[in-house]
Amino acid sequence: MFRELFLNLCLLISLHYLLRFTFRSWPIATRGPHHTLRLAAFAASAVILMLFPAQVAPGVIVDLRAVPIAFVTLQFGLLAGLLVELPLLLYRAWIGGIGLYVALPSILGVVLTAALVRRYVPPVGPLFWRHWPSVLLIFLFKGSRHGSALAVR
Repeated sequence: MFRELFLNLCLLISLHYLLRFTFRSWPIATRGPHHTLRLAAFAASAVILMLFPAQVAPGVIVDLRAVPIAFVTLQFGLLAGLLVELPLLLYRAWIGGIGLYVALPSILGVVLTAALVRRYVPPVGPLFWRHWPSVLLIFLFKGSRHGSALAVR
């Protein structure tokens, strides 16, 4: 289990390292083809993270798919977060299973909570480190029963 979680974390770091190359200018453009491709890349990274889960127990699978979605929502807003989340929701519904009824509201809760936190927390700047505990609120109810930051499949 820990090996799979470590692999998922390494995959998250690698994907975000590659995605950092999509931020080439400041301020960040929030329209146009580059922004659309960036959002598509973040959506793909969430699905890729879901493809390499860790199985905690039979039927309980965890991964870090919510992190790219929370990042996009904090950086670009609610609509961008919902657009990035849509392919993940469709793929999760296609997989099915008993965890579907927990996973869908859980991942929607991440976007809504991140959108609320975004109103009070600056996404960048020198004061961001003071607000990191409020960023943890995004993942507080993730996975509902366990209150985990990990996604339950």
